[in-house]
Amino acid sequence: MLEPSFTQMNKFNMGRFITTPERGTMLIWPSFLPHAVERGSAKTNEDRIVVAFNVMIRGKIENPTAYLDLK
Repeated sequence: MLEPSFTQMNKFNMGRFITTPERGTMLIWPSFLPHAVERGSAKTNEDRIVVAFNVMIRGKIENPTAYLDLK
């Protein structure tokens, strides 16, 4: 798992994030983050769509302890 490093905590790399669902909104997060969804309150005739996929980045990753050239 490639987990990016950071030097300062901000709203994009914090350990916990809570959001209110909105119709037409899609949230994307890395798979290494623990995640959960509370029980929904949508009408029973509405579908909830969940899409799972993997993305592989391309390029060079240079860390003090490792170097990767992803092609």
